Amino acid sequence: MRPTRVVLGPMGRLLREIVEQVVGAEPDVRIVGEAGDSQGVDALLGQQPCDVVVVDDRARAGVELGEEILRRHGRCSVLVLSGDGRRAELRWLEPRSTQCADVSPAELIGLIRLRGAPGA
Repeated sequence: MRPTRVVLGPMGRLLREIVEQVVGAEPDVRIVGEAGDSQGVDALLGQQPCDVVVVDDRARAGVELGEEILRRHGRCSVLVLSGDGRRAELRWLEPRSTQCADVSPAELIGLIRLRGAPGA
């Protein structure tokens, strides 16, 4: 089975490093690209298939960016993390979402796996 492919979108440096560490520790989840702004995410998704894009809610109003990603690249899900890393909202087309508070590293990986699994 192929790993869940993750793209890291705009987010603060500390939050990015934490997400990289958490995701990097999982054998079935792989970061396939990183972009610092919405244009970079759009270009990357045009070249690199992914299952989940992770963004900071402060990055161009994270939810707005997430909705744009879903409109243009509906094949992936968007995980919007709060800047402090304590809350998360996983969004996918239909429109649907799952929200979590006080997100632990295990919950972060669980959210990524939830929508990243092939056929999810």
